[in-house]
Amino acid sequence: MYLKDCELRFLRKTTIRTYKHHINFFKKHFKEYYTDIRKIKTQDIIDFMMQCSLITHRGFTRYIAIKLKAFFNFAIKNKYIDSDIFIDVTLPPKYRGIKKIWSKSDLEKYLPLLERFKYADVIILLLETGLRRGELCALTWDCVDLDRGLISIDKSYVVVSGMRIINPPKTKSSIRTIVLLQRSLDILRRRNLNKKSKYVFYDKNCEEPLNPSNLYKSFEYFIRKHKLKRITLHDLRHIHATLLLNNNIDYKMLSKRLGHSDVAFTLQTYTHILPDHEINTFKDIGNIF
Repeated sequence: MYLKDCELRFLRKTTIRTYKHHINFFKKHFKEYYTDIRKIKTQDIIDFMMQCSLITHRGFTRYIAIKLKAFFNFAIKNKYIDSDIFIDVTLPPKYRGIKKIWSKSDLEKYLPLLERFKYADVIILLLETGLRRGELCALTWDCVDLDRGLISIDKSYVVVSGMRIINPPKTKSSIRTIVLLQRSLDILRRRNLNKKSKYVFYDKNCEEPLNPSNLYKSFEYFIRKHKLKRITLHDLRHIHATLLLNNNIDYKMLSKRLGHSDVAFTLQTYTHILPDHEINTFKDIGNIF
């Protein structure tokens, strides 16, 4: 019934599919799942969260608990239960560890090697634009302005349970225009000369957009094979943001470029980064004390 309600509210198919995965998780690990919902107690929820903390990471434990709370809120709204048993449940705190990413010196050392990677052009674009992998894989030539050096982001390519879907971006703020750096612009101009698909990066076997999952796996394999400092494909986005912050970019401009919903989220995400110019500023004024 919850999923049906999601469909009636026109939630994205990928979101509903993700919720189905959550339900399967509950079926497997929440022993009260098949119990009359009116008989489930607060302690049952606490016990379940404790169990989750033993079998998965903290972030997912919090996420799955929030989704379970959403199910119970739905039950209250539709009068299947009378009270909120989550009132006395403390959700796991948000966990934002310091991201271990490549430094500028790492990049200078790794870039010549990365040029041998079969998706080298993709990696450079991700580094220089801060796009999400799904956004870059969905990029079409009608969204590329080579004369002005701009690309427009209006869709994203996702793979859920083997199903490939091109969706509009998840939020309105993700629809944006990115200014290209010179190397990225050169790459796109070169690729434009021999384009065979409406997609900028495509699978040469079928001329469909490059599969984000395949790209992710190929990058992981390349990192392991060449024994580079371990990062994920998404970390290229964090490297992009870090380098811009270290070059005095305004947080508001960075937030817009990354497609964040607001500047507060950008500040929260990169609060652990102290830009070099801030460090140097305080070093310069140290003699006032």
